[in-house]
Amino acid sequence: MRKLNFIVVLIGLLLMPVLASARSTYLSQFNTRYNTSATKLNTCNLCHTNGNTGQFTSYGNAFRNNARNFLTIEPLDSDGDGFSNLTEINARTFPGVATDFPVIVPPKQLKAPDNVRVNP
Repeated sequence: MRKLNFIVVLIGLLLMPVLASARSTYLSQFNTRYNTSATKLNTCNLCHTNGNTGQFTSYGNAFRNNARNFLTIEPLDSDGDGFSNLTEINARTFPGVATDFPVIVPPKQLKAPDNVRVNP
């Protein structure tokens, strides 16, 4: 019985790194596609809530529910904050966190110099 327990534990330990690294390939693929390796998006929190691999953000769920295809979910607004996933990724904000969204900078208003008269 001890030998059987040892074998079961050994197999479990050997499989653990394989299971963990299989999922990290999604993050590697994401970083390659969007050039995000050196950004805050290069983390498991992109798809998982608080790094908990058993809980998914809305973006993580969209990824899972759409055949794990980044292109398919680019136009979606997974977190419902009014910005598409691609817009958020390009702005380096989390597409699965509604409180993290791109900052919109209004365009500067051009003003005519004081010595120039503008006809309405």
